[in-house]
Amino acid sequence: MLILDCEIKKAILGRGETPIPGIEYCQGWKDFEGMGISVVCTYDTESHLTRVFLEEDFAELSDYIEGKPTAGFNTKRFDLPLLAQHGIVDASGHVEQHYDILEQIWVAQGFNPDKFNPETHGGWGLDAVCQATLGIAKTGHGALAPVWWQQGRRGKVIDYCLNDVWMEGSLLNHIIQHGYVLAADKPRVHLSGWATRYTSDPIINELIEEPQVPKAAEEGPVGTRPAQFYPNLEQPEPQSAPSERSPGGLGIIR
Repeated sequence: MLILDCEIKKAILGRGETPIPGIEYCQGWKDFEGMGISVVCTYDTESHLTRVFLEEDFAELSDYIEGKPTAGFNTKRFDLPLLAQHGIVDASGHVEQHYDILEQIWVAQGFNPDKFNPETHGGWGLDAVCQATLGIAKTGHGALAPVWWQQGRRGKVIDYCLNDVWMEGSLLNHIIQHGYVLAADKPRVHLSGWATRYTSDPIINELIEEPQVPKAAEEGPVGTRPAQFYPNLEQPEPQSAPSERSPGGLGIIR
C-alpha cells in the first residue's frame, strides 16, 4: 500500500496571526486551487521504498499511484482534493482503494467525519496519535512548510514531508498488527477489519488478521514498549514536540 503526503507552496494565515513579510498566502485550508503543491512523498508499506515527487514529476506520480491501494492521514479532506486540483488523481478527488487513518479514527468513535466538532474530533492529529501510540514525533509544523519553501529551504520541506509519510506508514502498520491507536487524554480506539462496525474498508479487511496484543503493549508507558512489539518498524529515539509556533494555523489535523 502506498502512503501519500503533500506539502503546499503558499502559506495559510491562522486566526489572529500576522502575515510574514515577503511570504505569499492562499485563502485557507479549502483553497486547493490557490495553495499549490511543493512536494509529494510516498512510502510503500511492503517494500519500504520512499519516493519524492516535485512539480516536474507529477505526471510520473500519477502513473505511479494509478491502480494501487493508497492511504494517508486526513487525505480525503486535504491531500486527495489537492492532488485532484493538479490532475494527479481523478478530478473528483475520489480514489477507489484508499484508507484515511484519521477518518477511521473518527468513525470508530461514532463521529461523523464530514462534520468536524473540535470537542469530539479534536486531539487526534498525526503528531498526537504517533507520539502516544508509537513514541515518535513530527519534525515541525505543517503550516511552516510553505514558509520554508518560499524561503528557499526546500530540502527542509522535503525532509519534513518524508518524515510525515514514514510516520503515517508506521502508524498504519501498527493498526494492521495491533488494531488500536492512542492519543493523550483520549480513550484507546480500536481500528480493525475484524470489527466491521468500525470500518467497512475492504483493503484493511484483507490485510488484517486477528491480533494478539501482548499484555506489556497494553500496559507499558508510551515510548518504552519493547521493539519486538513492532517487528516491522525501526524504533527511533522519541523526539520532543516542536516548539516553533506555526504562522499558518496548524489546527488539529496536520
